[in-house]
Amino acid sequence: MSSLPPCASQTDDSISLKPIEDLRGYSFKIPAYQRGYRWDKTQVLALLNDIANFEPQDNQGTPTFYFLQPIVVKHHADAPWEVIDGQQRLTTIHLILTSLDQSAFSLSYETRPDSQAYLEKPDAAPAKTIDHHFIQQMHCSITQWLKDDLAISREAFLQKLLHHTRVICYQLPHNANAVDAFTRLNVGKIPLSDAELIRALYLRRGKETSEASTNRQLQIAQEWDRMEKALRHDDFWYFLQGKESSAPSRIELLFKLIAKEDSDKPSHDQPHGLFDFYHARITPKTQEAMWQQIRQLFHTLEEWFHDRQLFHLIGYLIIHGSSILTLRNEGAGLSKSAFRRHLILKIFGSLISHSKNMDKASIETFVSGLEYGDPKVRSTLLLFNLSTMLRHAASNQRFSFDHYKNSNWDIEHVRSVASDPPQSEADQRKYLSTISPSIGTPFKARIDTLLSAKPWNTDAFVALYEELMTIDEGDNDKETENSIGNLALLDEGTNRSYKNAPFPTKRQRILELDQNGVFVPLCTRNVFLKTYSSEVDDMMRWKPHDHDSYQQEIIDTLTTFFSTGDKP
Repeated sequence: MSSLPPCASQTDDSISLKPIEDLRGYSFKIPAYQRGYRWDKTQVLALLNDIANFEPQDNQGTPTFYFLQPIVVKHHADAPWEVIDGQQRLTTIHLILTSLDQSAFSLSYETRPDSQAYLEKPDAAPAKTIDHHFIQQMHCSITQWLKDDLAISREAFLQKLLHHTRVICYQLPHNANAVDAFTRLNVGKIPLSDAELIRALYLRRGKETSEASTNRQLQIAQEWDRMEKALRHDDFWYFLQGKESSAPSRIELLFKLIAKEDSDKPSHDQPHGLFDFYHARITPKTQEAMWQQIRQLFHTLEEWFHDRQLFHLIGYLIIHGSSILTLRNEGAGLSKSAFRRHLILKIFGSLISHSKNMDKASIETFVSGLEYGDPKVRSTLLLFNLSTMLRHAASNQRFSFDHYKNSNWDIEHVRSVASDPPQSEADQRKYLSTISPSIGTPFKARIDTLLSAKPWNTDAFVALYEELMTIDEGDNDKETENSIGNLALLDEGTNRSYKNAPFPTKRQRILELDQNGVFVPLCTRNVFLKTYSSEVDDMMRWKPHDHDSYQQEIIDTLTTFFSTGDKP
């Protein structure tokens, strides 16, 4: 490390201007309280273009320079310079120099070894953390820009970067509190989230500088990163949440939940309301206890996630409006088996509210009375999927809440219900093209003839459409066509495209989605495979006995599911 401080002149001024050239050879350290690298492609390309387009001018013997925003550092004896503010700019400049095959200054991270390893030796290996991902992506963007979009020579660009680009450096006094300075500098900036500011509160250094204190800080930083990494897994996140987090750090969910339990709830409508809440409460005396609250909440959520039964029961209840905190409090002091029974009773009460008896007769009355348009059809079909998976304890199959919550779902008729034909020529052509691959040979020949005819024959289409709709009719009972035995969960895209298609076309589409790895709810797949049918005599029609067998399967599965709630 150079003996001359990078952000002070030889007269020890606290503010100085440094060309990028002078920063090479220095060592900087990003402390644990700092957030990760978050610059995106737009910001990086803006910097590259600004430097490339800058034209130095000689102003009465004094050349002009392109100035970067300030960086703030603090000096520690025989150690790298602690970066209080400016790590985004320093990291980006480091990536640019690396992309130009130039030596750069040293950047180390107190808690992010993957990011540091990538800076020292960039590679194409999959990113292990979100921070590593951003650094890797921006390095690729820089490399691509230098290859395809650089309007001047690399040598000319390098000269502008090293000698005509300067950074304003501010050195904090030795007795200044680095974390307080970090908070003051960043609390007004949009890119820093409440969670990132709260992290700084937990990792600030107090008067105590013992090895134990330092180790505790590093432990909190590592625990923080582990929790954030776990919540970054979509199967965990969407088990708990119905949508993507608007904050860059998903761990913010934990802080919001804990804050809700306080009588003085933070105003989330105000900028940094959550940070203000914790800033007023986290002190050297309370820090450990408040961190334990976060840890304990996370461990509870993680325990729910890894317990296959709790995962499905709680996942269902959260979808239907139950609060995470309420469920956590209801489970406090209960054994796992007692908590599971409590959850099953809670589900029964919310779904089958007309009865207090969890017997087969009550369940059969409820299921048999469900019809298309009843909002409880969706809840029942979802529960049918979950309880089907839970029916076999030896299975490790889990419902994909992340796929379910990231798609829009419709209730679709298994056997199409008569409806008006498509009206426009485009929609009529689309309908025929959709069903053609899976329809019988006689119909397919007529479809091909109609599609190739000019001009378009609307009357011929309507006649053919009415015949196609009779494929599913047979001896089906009109009174049961809207009952749950003829309904299934389908994603909106598939449903809208195949809504009026005959059963064989819908069946073929479901099989194609499943074969291509597209999420299809287990029981929807089983319906179109006729897994529940007592007689599989015709795979091209959905018959009355198919309807009855499917509806009975729903009744039997829910009866078995709810019966476990009666057992002490």
